Amino acid sequence: MFFYPVRWLSVFSNHQITLPQVFCQHVGFQEHAECILNRSHLVLRPLDASSLTLEAQILNDLIQAGYGGQYLLDSFRRALGLPEIKRPPVPPQDLLFDDVAALPNRSLILRFMNQELRHYHCDYLFQRPAYRVLWDLDLFSKFENTGSELIWPGILTLTNTFLYENGTVVHKSPRGRYRPRS
Repeated sequence: MFFYPVRWLSVFSNHQITLPQVFCQHVGFQEHAECILNRSHLVLRPLDASSLTLEAQILNDLIQAGYGGQYLLDSFRRALGLPEIKRPPVPPQDLLFDDVAALPNRSLILRFMNQELRHYHCDYLFQRPAYRVLWDLDLFSKFENTGSELIWPGILTLTNTFLYENGTVVHKSPRGRYRPRS
């Protein structure tokens, strides 16, 4: 019969623990560890270079699929089996479009009702055959702005929430009001 070695560990006030050196050597801990919450147990495993490249591959695949911003982070966490992070919602009236413009590089500049200015790159759209017709700059710039959606009739609809979460912040003043740069 084999007995597993057991050690009692102290959990410090800052939630840190120190693992016995003999345990670390036996398991093969180097610089990184994976900590998994399994119901009421914590599982610690060494994290090797191959798993780090797997995570990089997952992230790359999600980016290639067109995910960005908060959608990218949430999808990445789901792919790794991590729990979702709860965030306070942005008030819906703040996410309505105040103004939207199509740029010559086939991206969008969006000003929301909270006066936040965001830039959205549409590169991933053109990788999908259904949306390649939007490569025509004249057609790309002819969208319908409903305030909560951008609609290219019969082709594509992008919601304000999607564009807000995946757009890059261009400028936001400390009070949330847009001020053009001089």
